[in-house]
Amino acid sequence: MYFTTLASHSMLLTLTILPLISTSVLAAPASTSNENQATEGLGIDVVRGVALPPGYKYKPLRMTGTIGGITLNHTGTIEEILAKVVDENPGFRVEEMDSTSITAEGGHGLASRDKVGTRTIYQRTKENLQRIQEDQANHNPPSTGNQIRPRMFPLPGQPDWRAAEVRYINDGVAYLKKVNALCGVNGHACSRISCSYKSAITLCNVTPNHMSLSCTYMASYIQDILNRCAYSVGLIRLVGGQAWDTDGYNVNVMRDTSC
Repeated sequence: MYFTTLASHSMLLTLTILPLISTSVLAAPASTSNENQATEGLGIDVVRGVALPPGYKYKPLRMTGTIGGITLNHTGTIEEILAKVVDENPGFRVEEMDSTSITAEGGHGLASRDKVGTRTIYQRTKENLQRIQEDQANHNPPSTGNQIRPRMFPLPGQPDWRAAEVRYINDGVAYLKKVNALCGVNGHACSRISCSYKSAITLCNVTPNHMSLSCTYMASYIQDILNRCAYSVGLIRLVGGQAWDTDGYNVNVMRDTSC
């Protein structure tokens, strides 16, 4: 999976950023002076790209699986789905549920994604930036295999994306780890996995086919973004970024005022 970190933007959903090459990008928000100061002296480059490709839409996420023995077949964000489960099952307490292990297919066991051995962090050079822009302009898929290329906000094609608050993204990850379920997203569409306090996690599918992906596996990519792209502005911890998978989907973390 590739990363695109954002401390400066991330999410109409890089998802739609079909063009975006999976990468990890550290982004520093681009609007306020405090945010600009956060990246001073870090050698962060800003990459701007073309507009999102046509034909992408937001579609509700469908979650199928179980949580604490209760069957899940619901639509919405993880927060909305868990609220429905609590409403349908009096006495059910989400906080009492244990976290599940992370797998690619949605079952039990250890993660099959090698978070270290199969990926390489690339230095952000002028040549890399040029290749990223060329790939995006030609709507090419990620060109580095299972490798990650760091990138800074703004993301190509998403100059207005902003970072979310780390604490609320952490909450979304914790909720996702409590379900043993698949997160379903339509082809050429994006679905919000989590949305609270103006902090959003979005899953985008750039292939024409529906995908059902392990929700806890998605949480592992979000955690990668948190680990690589979080930064501080005063006392507030912010994070924004994008991670791509070679199967043709990406996970985005960003600020969303509709949440």
